[in-house]
Amino acid sequence: LANKEIGIAMRISEKVERTKHLLLSGQNPTNESIEETWIDIAVYAVIGVLYRREWFQKLNVDSKQAKKP
Repeated sequence: LANKEIGIAMRISEKVERTKHLLLSGQNPTNESIEETWIDIAVYAVIGVLYRREWFQKLNVDSKQAKKP
């Protein structure tokens, strides 16, 4: 589990660093809002919990549906 959890933690870390940079610099984001970044952090955290409980691995995702806009 650890290697994939590290990947999830890294994504959270990247989002946190982006949020800190935007908040400290006062810059306006060009591609995703700060609110969307906070949501991403929350979602990655939930994925981490699901992964740790081994529920994420059991999800049945239809890749055709996941790619639709």
